Amino acid sequence: MEPNEFTQTVEQARQRERPPSSLEAFWGGFDSPLRVAATQTVVERWVAGGHRWRLGPNHIVLVAEGPSRNGFRSVVAIYSDGRVLVPFHSYAGVNSGIPVPALMEQSFRSHADALFGFTGKERLATTVPDWLTESTVDPLLDSVPRSRTRTCKQ
Repeated sequence: MEPNEFTQTVEQARQRERPPSSLEAFWGGFDSPLRVAATQTVVERWVAGGHRWRLGPNHIVLVAEGPSRNGFRSVVAIYSDGRVLVPFHSYAGVNSGIPVPALMEQSFRSHADALFGFTGKERLATTVPDWLTESTVDPLLDSVPRSRTRTCKQ
């Protein structure tokens, strides 16, 4: 017995959702050398600061030490099209049940909204494509929450 068309379609979609097998494979998914360069700069500086990352199907998640069950929290996700996702709902504890009060303050949210072009109402906010460029690397890294109390390695 062979899989029917529906089963084949579902399996193909699942294959596309798997994270790349390596960071090199992730970089290969970019169609712009400028976007890959900006993202590589962010990741290199993030790791140099003692932080972690993990790959998603079409994005890389910057992870930092913070209040959670395993001691680490997702900070932002960067997509191969230059979008940056800021998980405000996660900062509020939606996923873990453990909120981060400093990241729920109006001053933090106002700064993030101004930097990323958000309205202030998003719970899971994503920038426009091509937001991440060499000129937005420093503002991004200067604004994202991170702990420096312990060095973490990928």
